[in-house]
Amino acid sequence: MACGQGGYQAVLSNSVCSAMKSEIPSCLSSISQCYSSNSQLQCVQATNQCNEDEYEPLAETGLNVYDLRTQCQGELCYAGLNDVSTYLNQASVKQALGANPQITFQDCNDDINEAFSTAGDYIHSFAPDVAQILEANIPILIYAGDKDFICNWLGCRAWTRALEWPGQSEYNNASSVPWMSGQTHAGDVTNYQHFTFLRIYNAGHMVPHDQPQAALTMLNQWLQGDYSLQG
Repeated sequence: MACGQGGYQAVLSNSVCSAMKSEIPSCLSSISQCYSSNSQLQCVQATNQCNEDEYEPLAETGLNVYDLRTQCQGELCYAGLNDVSTYLNQASVKQALGANPQITFQDCNDDINEAFSTAGDYIHSFAPDVAQILEANIPILIYAGDKDFICNWLGCRAWTRALEWPGQSEYNNASSVPWMSGQTHAGDVTNYQHFTFLRIYNAGHMVPHDQPQAALTMLNQWLQGDYSLQG
């Protein structure tokens, strides 16, 4: 994404992109060693190595890793998130939501994040769990804003195609078709049975923040059982 693929202009130099590409085999090798050894230390090392080689070059530019179109502002690169926390921590809002008034809402908890990281869980693949859910006939929607780097739509589409489940061949042979939000061509969708991948145009990591109407359309269609998102 940061190097000109995925429908957005390159935001990193050719030399930086070449260096990142050259480190991919080493990153993949470290991940493979993590999987084969199931060693916490090896998995933490793989996480650190891949972050340093494939994430830090973009983060160091000051751009928002969640939206390549903007600068990073605030702790999580979205200055407006502070307003969300302020709103949700109001006593009246907690009461309306039925939330415990003694609990403080946090968009991200540093202690949990640190525990997850030091356990080596960041680098683990949860694809087998997704396959089990699909095999239980539970519908799954994977969506991604196409200006997000950290969970970019190219990578999301790639792992959905690589996922081993009974419908893999049919899913991979399914055509990507336009997805409409009202009269607007808001993205592209690929679907087979109860497995769906949606690329949402002109949105970053926070799709409802960037494209609220499209996000509402997606949510309503899915909750109504329209797993093809074509209704």
